[in-house]
Amino acid sequence: MLHAPSNATIPGTVITDHIWDFGGYRPILDTLGFDLRGAESGRSMTQYRATDYEAGSLLVREPVIVSRPEHFARLQSAIHPKAQRER
Repeated sequence: MLHAPSNATIPGTVITDHIWDFGGYRPILDTLGFDLRGAESGRSMTQYRATDYEAGSLLVREPVIVSRPEHFARLQSAIHPKAQRER
C-alpha cells in the first residue's frame, strides 16, 4: 500500500507491501529517477535480495521510502528519526 504524508512538502511515499504489489511500477519509478530505500537501514533496493522480504510471504521486512535520492535523508528523518541518528 502506498502512503503519502499529508503534510509533505517534498515528493515521497512509503510502501509496506509484498514484492508483487510494487514490482510492476518499479521500472517506472526507476525511469522517473526515484529510489526505493529501507526506512530503517537506508539500504537501496535496486536488486532483488531475499533478505529484504519475509520468508514465505515476501512482505518487505521494513517500510520502504520511495523518493528521489536528494530527498531521502529528509524523509527518513521524518518517518524514522531513530534510524537517522544511528547512521
